[in-house]
This record gives sequence, C-alpha cells and structure tokens, in this order.
Amino acid sequence: MLVGLDVVGGGFALIALAVTVTAEINLSVLYVPSWQPLLNYGLVSQERQRVNSWGRAAGGLIVAGAVLLYGSGGPVLRTAMFAVIGAVALLLAVAARGIPAPNRPAERSSHTNLGRYAWQAGPVLLTATVALAVVRAPVDGTAEQMITIAALAVASAANLTILLAMLERAHRDVDETTSVRALTLLDVVASTSLQVGHFVGGLLVSFSIDRADWPLDPYRIWLVADTAAVAMGLVSPALRRTPTE
Repeated sequence: MLVGLDVVGGGFALIALAVTVTAEINLSVLYVPSWQPLLNYGLVSQERQRVNSWGRAAGGLIVAGAVLLYGSGGPVLRTAMFAVIGAVALLLAVAARGIPAPNRPAERSSHTNLGRYAWQAGPVLLTATVALAVVRAPVDGTAEQMITIAALAVASAANLTILLAMLERAHRDVDETTSVRALTLLDVVASTSLQVGHFVGGLLVSFSIDRADWPLDPYRIWLVADTAAVAMGLVSPALRRTPTE
C-alpha cells in the first residue's frame, strides 16, 4: 500500500513501519517455537540438515530474485509483489493448521562431529574477512574485483557452514521437553546479536568515511576483530565434542 501510494515520511508511513516491524517480530517469534521443534520431533539428523540447508539456499535465491525484480520494476509491480507475498504468507498460515503431527522417527545414531566442521570453517571465514579488509576502495582493478568476489563467496560458504552446524548441534542437545524453550532462546540471541551488529556496523561505517588514509579504518578493525572472536570461540572443547544422541 505504501509503495502504491508513493508515501514518503509522515505519520502514516511511521505507523505502517511500526506495524511491519511488529509483524516481523511476531513471525520470528512464532517461526522458531514451531518450525524448528517440529523438525526436531519429526526428522532425524540427516533429514534436518537437508531441510535447513536446502531451505536456506532456496530462500536466498528467492530473496535475490525478488530484490532484482523489485529494483527493476515500477510502483505497480512492487505493489503486486507485496500483495502476492502477503497472500502466500496467509495461505501458508492457513494450510499449516491442517498439517497432522508426524510420528517421531527412530533416531539413527550419528557420530558426525559438527563442532569440528564449525571449527574448521572458522579460520576460513577469518581469512576471507581479512582479505576483504585488505582490499581498498574503490575496487576498480581486475585483481581487486576477483579477490573481493572470491572472498565474499568463501566467507558466505564458511559462515553458512558454521550456522548450520551450530543449529544442528543445538537440535542434538535438546529433547521434546526442552526444544521449544532452547530453540526460542537461540533465535532471540541470534536475532538480537544480528540487529546489534548491524547497528554497530552502521555507526562504524559512518566513522570510517573520512578515514580513507588509515591502513585499517574503524569498521575494518571491528569486522576482523569480531570474526576472530567467533573463530576463537569455535575452538571451545565443549563445541568440539561429539554429543550422544
């Protein structure tokens, strides 16, 4: 509606923004206490990993395509896109009410050390982040462009490996009585950390605009230090042990 009316600023836009943020929070709060515990109850480890990895990959492709389509279209197309997204969300919500509770499968023993996979991906993520920090803007040369693209691809793959490994590790450490509470707390901590990271990163980017002559500006320093902290945290012996399922 905002896109169709071409509303910029004003009280109406602020109210719509508040409604949108509230809807996003509600979706997040309802998603994790239902979807991830359902996966924990109805699927074995290998099936959960397949659903989470394929779902994240498909979601990324859909978002990328939607962003390109939204950027190339006019107000009519953009309004139609939001209408379709809302209608699909409503239909999925209605359809979910009719999904029967699955039978809990017999969990096959799995000795995959997920902590080891996450720990191995940590240094890869740190190396790619350092490579991105070293490349100076503007990225005009062929070598700089290749390094940037390769570093982004490697960092994305390593980050996804860590996220999926830690998510599956959480699934293995909870049961029917603790899954809802544990996975909800996991989502709250992850979402809050992401929002705080975006906020701090935005501030540091603004502080770094006039620091082009510095070897490393505040944002790059924070990016490398934060990634190094994550890589060091993954070395924890508690994460590297193999839980008994």
